[in-house]
Amino acid sequence: MAYKSLIFLIDVSGCMADRLNFILEELEFLCKSVLPNIVPPKDIDLSLKIMTFSQHAEWVCREVPFDKIEWDNIKKNISIKPGGSRLGEAINLVYDTLYYGDQLFDPSQLAPMIVLMMSGGIPTDDYKTSLYRAIEKKIGDEKQGLFARSSRIAIGFKCHHEYEKEMMIRFGHLSKSLMDKGFKTYYEVNIFDSYKLREILNEVIQIFTTITGFRNLV
Repeated sequence: MAYKSLIFLIDVSGCMADRLNFILEELEFLCKSVLPNIVPPKDIDLSLKIMTFSQHAEWVCREVPFDKIEWDNIKKNISIKPGGSRLGEAINLVYDTLYYGDQLFDPSQLAPMIVLMMSGGIPTDDYKTSLYRAIEKKIGDEKQGLFARSSRIAIGFKCHHEYEKEMMIRFGHLSKSLMDKGFKTYYEVNIFDSYKLREILNEVIQIFTTITGFRNLV
């Protein structure tokens, strides 16, 4: 059995206070109406992982099958938590879970997709060192390369500083074949533009189904 994961990193620091509710509304649509309709082959398990980060990073849900997502229960554990925006800690936690976690991944499988949802906030920790550690490939260590080979998309909510855009662009990663199809590694959304966010999330699902070869019934 092979395992494929869709991972969401959600910034819940203070700068997201006026944006989180509409983001959760779009994620609810995704989790209730889109993900359960993705049909994998019988030898593939699909799962959703959601992590939030502010002053600290923590998993909200792990290894939840697409057809068993209980969004109402998940949503209860996602709220604004004042403090910094520790993106580096979030990246470390994802990396450590992939590399050291109970679920060891078959090196031959496609790496998981990771989506970073972020506001205009600047990371308050050393995210560059964390990102470099996660994407550095070591010869002969396929597990360590999982994060590096994953498809990563950054979604910024009305970023005002070039530094923030540079940070999210650096986080993003797609294969050349996906880029040639017009998919992007970084998207920017105006505050409260739920239509645009849903459009982007649908594109994320297109990327996920494209790299895995799954069918989407919607």
